[in-house]
Amino acid sequence: MSGDAAVAVPAALPPDEERRLAVLESYCVLDTPAESGFDNITRLARHFFGTRIALVSLIDRNRQWFKSRIGLDVEETHRDLAFCAHAILDDGVLVVPDATKDPRFAGNPLVTGAPNIRFYAGAPLVADGNKLGTLCVIDDAPRGGFDAREAETLTQLARLVVDELELRREVTRRQQAEAELRDRSRLLNLAEEIGQFGHWYIDFVTDTRRWSDEVYRIMGLSPQDGPPTVDMSRGAYHPDDLPKIVPLVERARATGEGFSVEARIIRPDGTLRHVFIRGMAEWGVAGRPIGLLGVVQDITDAKREEAELRSNRELLDLTVQATRDGIWDWALDTGAIWFSPTWKEQLGYQDDELENSLNMWAGLIFEEDRIAALEMVRAYNAGLIPKFEAVQRFRHKQGHTVYILSRAIHIRDAEGRVVRMVGAHTDITRDKMTEEELRLAKQTLDDAIEAVPEGLAYFDSDDRLILCNQRYREAHPLTAPLLTPGRPFEEILRAAIANGEFAANPDGPSDEAWIRAELAQHRNPGPPFERELPDGRWILVAENRTSSGGAGVHPHRHHRTQALRGGAAASGGRHVRARRRSGRRPRGGRRPARPAPRRRPRRNRNSWRR
Repeated sequence: MSGDAAVAVPAALPPDEERRLAVLESYCVLDTPAESGFDNITRLARHFFGTRIALVSLIDRNRQWFKSRIGLDVEETHRDLAFCAHAILDDGVLVVPDATKDPRFAGNPLVTGAPNIRFYAGAPLVADGNKLGTLCVIDDAPRGGFDAREAETLTQLARLVVDELELRREVTRRQQAEAELRDRSRLLNLAEEIGQFGHWYIDFVTDTRRWSDEVYRIMGLSPQDGPPTVDMSRGAYHPDDLPKIVPLVERARATGEGFSVEARIIRPDGTLRHVFIRGMAEWGVAGRPIGLLGVVQDITDAKREEAELRSNRELLDLTVQATRDGIWDWALDTGAIWFSPTWKEQLGYQDDELENSLNMWAGLIFEEDRIAALEMVRAYNAGLIPKFEAVQRFRHKQGHTVYILSRAIHIRDAEGRVVRMVGAHTDITRDKMTEEELRLAKQTLDDAIEAVPEGLAYFDSDDRLILCNQRYREAHPLTAPLLTPGRPFEEILRAAIANGEFAANPDGPSDEAWIRAELAQHRNPGPPFERELPDGRWILVAENRTSSGGAGVHPHRHHRTQALRGGAAASGGRHVRARRRSGRRPRGGRRPARPAPRRRPRRNRNSWRR
């Protein structure tokens, strides 16, 4: 050990210090309790050399620690004060007859104070070629000499300390290995329970079998039922599957060839389970199989899910075939996308003619629709819109336009994150063509109606306006804003009366009897009649009711057309024609187109239609 801190001479570090420390650490001995194996050696050393103190000292990075100490109370000292730090620098025994006369130790507090070291002899503990510390003997009285025989004895005792260290490390390693084995066994049992698989072994020499606890569970048995036997094993298999299991085991016994097979087992309670079995031969020193090691896994749930998945896929295939919808699946995290063969067929391509990529999709969709689709994807993924649905235009292989109704939904992972978009493409080109044909037909009809030189209006069977031409509107300029599709005939009639668009009707909108008569005439029209307007013009009104109940109105004018009548949709209407007449109108503002019996009209009332 070393001198006073002011005059201490610390030992130099060995050249292989880091390796030495690593070897010391591998023994896992530092800071462990006292052990009799080491204490017996230090007692023997103290007795043999007749000293007051004997130590097993281990030199750590910054300290010397005593694994065994006889005659000393402290457990460690600083390395700078350690005699043993000097001892490990030489191969032989370090002997200090009188520390007070050695300049390396004379000022050491352990010399000038307790334990008042005078004599020191230390033999290095050499393990794996590294000096880990010393076995040393210490006395508080100087000694005149320490001969070679004594040095050899101390060295031999030091070797016993190293043997004890080796034994201790081996025991520690074995204990650690056993602990790891126990931990792995527990983990294996846990893994077998979670994974529903167990391990088994067949000894070909003794024909005995071993099962793990999970194998018993899979078989519907308990380890308390006893060790597995041939009859227990074979009796568990379904009668139809046993003939394929036995030959595989016998083949492995004869040739060492392993196997993998699915089978069914029947538990004692009658429950049927599906299992996967795999076996691998164990080879002996003679080059022949001596055993068969394997695993068995309960795959009943997987089989059920596989059947459900297969059923769902078949249903999806049938649905897709029935609807002729194309399917696409886009992985948003990787950008990979898949298009079904039907998707490509909608555009005139075979499956192998188009690659599954976004570039392919971008090359077929109209540019403006592509931009809108990507913006809709962004908005849908951000939760800004509740659903993804749009009509998109694609270029067919033959050059024409294909109209596609595109719809999609999100697929989320277990944490709720959106990872995929799955969508369907429905070809609505025929619907679009039909829609365009109807639009053109309606446009043609509208043009034809506007070309008619007379006012024309159609009402449906519920007396709601379907359409009227511009001349009809011009005939009733004040009521024209109300001439919109769906407007009831009675509402239009009352508005026209209120606007004064009828002559000789002093009672106006309050004449309910006259209004009811006009409505009755409208619902059951008679022959064409003439009517005088407030400006003195006369019009010829023709109304027709079709078999479906609709009505059409055609006013024919002499100089300028004005009319107020409703009409049916394509199913019918009334026809009104107006001609201007000279002279005064008869009472009631209406007269037949040709001579006919006439009723006496009510005084000062304008009868618009009977």
